[in-house]
Amino acid sequence: QNFNTSERTIRRYPLSLGYRPRKSVIKVKSNKLDEQKQYQFAAMHCDADIKKYIFEDECYFGLRNTQQVVWCKRGEPTPKKEISSLRAHVNLIGFIWWNGYVFRRFNGWLNSDTYCETVNEILSGNRNDIG
Repeated sequence: QNFNTSERTIRRYPLSLGYRPRKSVIKVKSNKLDEQKQYQFAAMHCDADIKKYIFEDECYFGLRNTQQVVWCKRGEPTPKKEISSLRAHVNLIGFIWWNGYVFRRFNGWLNSDTYCETVNEILSGNRNDIG
């Protein structure tokens, strides 16, 4: 049997079934062991006096455009696309304490030496603000 169909007919077929094109949602894979450790840490410190703490985190923000289009019916959630690597990025470090905060961008990766230098440099300028 021969079917006389065009490219346009093929492109419109998912639409006729109720599907609409969407960009997939990006979700970086999670590690169950890390999630468990985070929960245990939170449980151990839930009654701590946070006014005495300085919270610090370094972060790698990355962007990646997968250009993937998925087809979904109206009202259905857009499926998540898990990725393991990122392309464009920026490195940030931040400190938050009871009366203030400071955030900085840094180049390269932090090892123990560059981490200590970065912490000293950033926090030394805020000594009077930290109780």
